[in-house]
Amino acid sequence: MGTGGSANLLNEKFNKFQVVFLRRDCSGAINRTPIDFGGLFDGLTDEDKASWCIETPGRNQDENVAPVEFLGPSMPAQRGYCSFLVQKDESAYRNTLDRLPLQNPLSGIHWHYPSSALWLFVGRNPLGNLNLRGRPEHTDSITNDGTWHFQYSGQKTWFLRPSQQLLDHFKKYNVATNCTASTRIRVECRQGDILCVNTRLWFHSTAIPAQETKSISYAR
Repeated sequence: MGTGGSANLLNEKFNKFQVVFLRRDCSGAINRTPIDFGGLFDGLTDEDKASWCIETPGRNQDENVAPVEFLGPSMPAQRGYCSFLVQKDESAYRNTLDRLPLQNPLSGIHWHYPSSALWLFVGRNPLGNLNLRGRPEHTDSITNDGTWHFQYSGQKTWFLRPSQQLLDHFKKYNVATNCTASTRIRVECRQGDILCVNTRLWFHSTAIPAQETKSISYAR
């Protein structure tokens, strides 16, 4: 993983390791384009609203909290980690995409996006709490090369572990790495950071550290 470089170099690194991490300060662009995510969700079609998912069911999340309230600008005491998809509502998708600080952070790398799909992840974990964990470690059933995740605000921690398929890829292409099946990589994403990862080949899980603000990220 790295913190910068040309598109060609980043493309080369991604093809080798199937993951690239970029540490970037995009706070200026983010602060100039604030988005009301509660209002965004409230204006979606019922089909997109049905995509609302509680990433941390049970004791970590008050499942009775309305999505608009959870996504709103205030910071109540509720802890939670949720996601939703902007996909079926083409107008909302285009309008939201136009307002986001970055639409494709790695020019020169051609991501194979599903048509009109934008994933948003929001976590609330007020100070004084332990890390709020998302879904257990897993891989995704995808056919594209991977997704990139932009940390819009707050922080999120990723945990990555290579699958056997990825280890076979390293061996086949003579990729120099010390990774084994038990290797676990921790990635701390802060505002402006970008994680590009093939979630089909990397086992992954996430956690929301305790913090003063919401953790918001989006993925394509």
